[in-house]
Formats: sequence, structure tokens, C-alpha cells
Amino acid sequence: MTRIAILILVALIAVFLTLSVENVGPNEVALIGSGPDVKELPVGINIVMPFRGIRRFKLNQTHRLHGDRSLEVRSRAGKTARIEMDVELDLVRDRVRDLDRDYGEMIFEKIVKPTLLVELTAALSEEVDPAAAIGRLGGEIAERTNGKLEPIGIGVSSVVLTGIFEGKALSYDLETHDGVKLFILGLDGYDWIIMDRVAESVDLANMKRVRREGAWGNLQSIEPLVSPLIWTTMVTGVTPDIHGITDFLIRDELTGEDIPVTSSMRRVPAVWNMTSLTDLRCGFIGWFASFPAEDVNGFIVSDRFGYHMFDPSWREGKKRSPQEGFAFPGDLYGEIEPLTVEVGDPGSDLSRYIRGPVDAHKGAGDGPDAPSAHGPPDPESSLRQIISAYRTYENVMKKLYPVYRPDLFGVYFEFTDSVCHLFMRFMRPAMDGVSPEDESRYGGAIAATYAEADRILGDVLDMIDDETVLLIVSDHGFKSGDFRPLTDSRMGFGQAIEWHRLNGAIAIYGNIVKPAYEIDDASVMDIAPTILHLLGMPVDRKMPGKVLLDAFEEQWVEGHPIAYTSVYDSLFAPTDAVVGPSAADQALKDKLVSLGYVAGGRNALVNLANYYHKNGKYAEALDLYKQLLDEDPGN
Repeated sequence: MTRIAILILVALIAVFLTLSVENVGPNEVALIGSGPDVKELPVGINIVMPFRGIRRFKLNQTHRLHGDRSLEVRSRAGKTARIEMDVELDLVRDRVRDLDRDYGEMIFEKIVKPTLLVELTAALSEEVDPAAAIGRLGGEIAERTNGKLEPIGIGVSSVVLTGIFEGKALSYDLETHDGVKLFILGLDGYDWIIMDRVAESVDLANMKRVRREGAWGNLQSIEPLVSPLIWTTMVTGVTPDIHGITDFLIRDELTGEDIPVTSSMRRVPAVWNMTSLTDLRCGFIGWFASFPAEDVNGFIVSDRFGYHMFDPSWREGKKRSPQEGFAFPGDLYGEIEPLTVEVGDPGSDLSRYIRGPVDAHKGAGDGPDAPSAHGPPDPESSLRQIISAYRTYENVMKKLYPVYRPDLFGVYFEFTDSVCHLFMRFMRPAMDGVSPEDESRYGGAIAATYAEADRILGDVLDMIDDETVLLIVSDHGFKSGDFRPLTDSRMGFGQAIEWHRLNGAIAIYGNIVKPAYEIDDASVMDIAPTILHLLGMPVDRKMPGKVLLDAFEEQWVEGHPIAYTSVYDSLFAPTDAVVGPSAADQALKDKLVSLGYVAGGRNALVNLANYYHKNGKYAEALDLYKQLLDEDPGN
């Protein structure tokens, strides 16, 4: 018995000797554990079991960015400067756990530093002589940076610029390696479940070929399932609270009005900005939130180029005048303007979507079916406009891609989502309440939509060469069959996203892709890192997503190790194009209401609050919900 007692005592002594004594000060947060088991140690002396990693966060921090740690920025004019500064931060205690989950002990490197770089670039681009304004700039940059970071629990109390030195003193670390050309086909709301159901009666040969000869699978999205938010995430590689695009409409704080989202509202570089820092050429057509078109090494046709059919002027027979920001370079507009498909043109015929007689298109004042000030009143008028838009962008794609063949090309089509919003309730078997006549007339619209997408995919496959990888992505799926909601997605009550499904679609096709490989665990966060790596560019360290290496042949992967960089933000100069409001702005808002995407109010803040909620950032969500309730107590 004594022997057993001695052994127990020895064991207890051994355990005691391995225990760690941790003293937590009043001005810090100490976290232990990981995932849902993270715990905060109380202030004072703590006895901690061995091998438990402890992460300490000072609530008041000072970062000296001097010498090798200084920041380098590039102005819009191409000038470079190395900036030395002292930065003081205040972390909100009850937000530290969330910051730890997202950024670990790299809070400053991954979130504060990139934000400072963006604000420095913007501030220095506005100064003729930055060195003379060094005292004033520090306070301005601190205020701007604090405004962006305070909602997530990081206060920037002080930025003191101590030196601005012209010239390139640091390496950009942007050397490109041997990569491939990339063609991105964006199909909003494309869903594998719907595709398989349609394929039972319609030959979707091209998508079947891509899945048979390439890699494919589900692409997990992020909530809320709002398209501009997600498409911007895919091309920036960061979450919406960082990139700043959170809705179709954003509140203009100067006027109090909701205005359509623009590229100037994006806080971070997109992949077209990143490639433009190298010799690689890019071309993008119709991508969400790309208006006004930015100055890039290549071309951009913005998402407003096709919105003219929502402008009331088309009903009066007026031709649209070139507007600054529709396309870059500016003279590209004249080249592509003749490619537009006006509403009612033969190219926007409805017969492939609906069954039965199709009336000639009616203009304003032509009877009860005429479009109203609040958007199209019937699905067939909306359908004409949707077809007109996607045929316009298809024409532009077929015109520009074969001529320029950029290293990175992207084209976005919205019709695969919009037509589903209009007609999914009619898809056979139709939902309760749909008349047999309407089911007969509209029941084949979804199948026609997927057939059209497959036709466009076939044209893309014919255009690309053996050195190009095709990446097909959708931002979310679409509920169908027995999972269709009872809400009407197009009646202006802002319920469209209830029809969206969390799993979108991804497919990758090309010589370096594993055939018939099913992609597992892919996310919209993985798209930007994968794009950069395929192009032979370094991946941004702040991007939380991964490169989808498993989809590619092992020999190619082994010969192309992933490189990383942290300089994209410092070289990004946000667009300074200012475009005044137009009649198309109101028409676009009317169109969004008619499709059920918006219902007025501060949707951008609601979406951001919902994003925080869905991703476990409850303190941030509560702050925004309280703000919304203060503004509208009856909400």
C-alpha cells in the first residue's frame, strides 16, 4: 500500500512540476485552447496544464514600422515612396476572441497593415508634396483606418509618420513564374442539382464534357447569399467586412440615398489590379461592382454596360451616349457599343423560354403590359431585358477575347440566376397555386436557361486553346423541387436570397486538370488564391483561402510551388473616377426591386450584420443590429 502511495505521490509531483504558472496582466487578454474550446484566462495568477498553447494580446499596442518594417506605397502616377511610422492600437477586450479566431497572432500583419497601406496610397495620391504634409497626413490616415477597423474591435488611436522617402527601397516580391492562361466563366446561381435534373430531358453536352474530362464539385459560399458580396469575395480573396461590398445598393452618407454599388467602394485590390502590377494582361466583362471600369493592364467592360435596357430612354428610341466608366480603355466603348442587343431585338426572342404565342414587344404607354416606374410588372417583360443583357455580354465576349487573348479573362452572366427567380415556381412539377396554363407556358424556362448556358459554354470551349485553363464558378446554388420556398422572390419584398442555396458550383477544365476528379471542400475564399497561383503569381498572405491543388495533375503541382507576398495592398491605388448619378441608377434600383433583391432601407448594413452573425462574430453583429434599430425602432 505504501508502495502504491509513493508511486501516486511521485506521479502527482511530476504533473505539478510540468504545470505552467501564467500571470495575466490587466492590460492584456490571454487565450488558451482552439476552436469552440477557446477560453480566456482571468487576470492574475493561473495554473495551466502542460502543452496548452497560450496566446497573449496586449490591449494597447505600439508598432514601430521603421527600416525593414517600413511600408512602401505606389501612387496612381506610378511614383513609389517608403513610409516610416509609429502606430498605436487599442483592442476591444470582448472582441479579441473573434480576432484570434480569424487572424491568430497576426492581427497587425493580416488586417491592420493592409488597411494602412490602402489608406496611405489614397492619401499620398492626393498630395503634390507628401513630405510637406507629413504632420497632417498621420492624423487623417489614423481617422480613416480607425473608421474601417473599429467595427471589428480594433481602434487606431494614433498614426505618426516619421519619414517619407522617395524611390524603391524595398523589393516588390512580385516575380511571376511559369503559369497558364486562365478563362473564368461566372454563371450566377448555377446549381448542379438543377443541371442534373434538366439533363434528364435536355442534352447539356458541354457541361457533361467538362465534368467528365475535368474536375468539378460544390463550391461553398458565404452568407448572406448576396451576389455582389460573393463575386467580390471571389476576386479579392477576402471577406466582405474587409473588401467593403456588402449589397447591391450602398447608402450614400452625404445624400442619405441608396445608390448602386461601384468599384470605388471596394477597399482592396481585385485580381485585375494584382495582375496589372506585372506584365500579365487581363480582361473582364460584366463582373459585379466593376463600374466605373478601372485602369488596368488590359481592358474592363463594366457591369453597367448592359444596364442600359433598364434606362427609360430606350423606350423613347434614344441611343445611349458614352458615359465615363462604362469601359476601359475609354475608346473601347465605341468598338463594342454596336454589339448591344436592345430589348425587343430578334436576339432577345422569348420563344426558347416560353411556350405559346409571344406578343411583339410593347413600349411605354402601349397598354397594361407596359413597364412601369417601379420596374417590369410581368415576367415576360423582365425576361426580355434579362435576355438582352446576357446576349450583349456574350457578343462582347466573342468580340474581345479572340482578339486580345489576355492571360487572365473573366466574364460574368447573371441570367442563370435571374431567370430562376422569375420562373422556378413554374418548373415542373409546378408549385401549389400555379395554374395549369402558366405551368404549360413557363414550365420549360429553367431548362431553356441551362441549355443557353451550355451553348455559351460550348462557344467558350471552342475559343480557348490547349494552354488555357477554364474555371467555371457560381456564387451560390438555387433551391428547386421540394425545397422551393413559399415566398415570391420577385415581388419587391427583398426575399430573393431565400431562394439561394449555400452550395454553388465549380468546374475546372484543361490539360493540367485531373479528369473526372470530384473537388471536395472548395470555398469561394479559395478562388482568388487559385487564380493567382495558376497565373504564376504569388498568393497574398492575407487571403484565408487555399489553392485548390488537389484538382491538378501531381506533376504540374510539384513543378509549381506556391509563392506568397504581402505587397498587393501597398501597390493598390483605389480608383479616383467619380461618376455622377444617371437615370440608369434609378432604373437599376427598380430592376432589383422587381426581382426581389432589395426592399429599401439599409440592406448593406443588414447584410454585414447577418454576415457577422452567420460567422460567429456576435459582438459585431449586435452592434450593427442596435444601430439599425436606433435608426428604425419599428423594424
